Amino acid sequence: AEYYVGDKKYMFKLPDALSFYDGSMIACGAGTAYSAVSKMALSANDTLVVLGLGHLGLACIKIAKAYGARVIGVEINPGRIEMAKKIGIDHAINSDKEDVIKKVAELEPFGVHHVIDVSGNQHARAKAVALVSPDGKVAFVGMRNHLNTIFDIDNMIRKQVTIFGSYVYPLNMWDDMKDFFVRNHVG
Repeated sequence: AEYYVGDKKYMFKLPDALSFYDGSMIACGAGTAYSAVSKMALSANDTLVVLGLGHLGLACIKIAKAYGARVIGVEINPGRIEMAKKIGIDHAINSDKEDVIKKVAELEPFGVHHVIDVSGNQHARAKAVALVSPDGKVAFVGMRNHLNTIFDIDNMIRKQVTIFGSYVYPLNMWDDMKDFFVRNHVG
């Protein structure tokens, strides 16, 4: 529509460097990914494993790469894997064809401290906890209509893993987020 009536508290001014398309992307999926990835406090010394390479997973890749991190993605859909390769993922694992835990251990023999599940798949969620190294962080972003997830909680406790959920983004994150997307040419 050419015009839309909305509540002022939900309206944000876009900088000239961001198109309306970019703004709509940030306001939804990319904003959700940014909120989760930014809580990881990534740097160029880090590797992030992203479980699920749909639109949220792809946004996580671009954001993590802007932080300088290495990114390993896990997905079963070959088309999504190809898209992740096109946008610069460091390594993609097809979980239908490879043992994810074994492959990540080959790629990162000292472990990974950051794992994000955007798939919402209960098996991927359990794998996230298994993959993360001691003192690491796991973010659960993907939701799947009340599916319960069972993972080895004793292992999580022994490894002292921080687990958190991330849902969309708080409105007070807008200014930092838009500045990040402009400064790092994420789009």
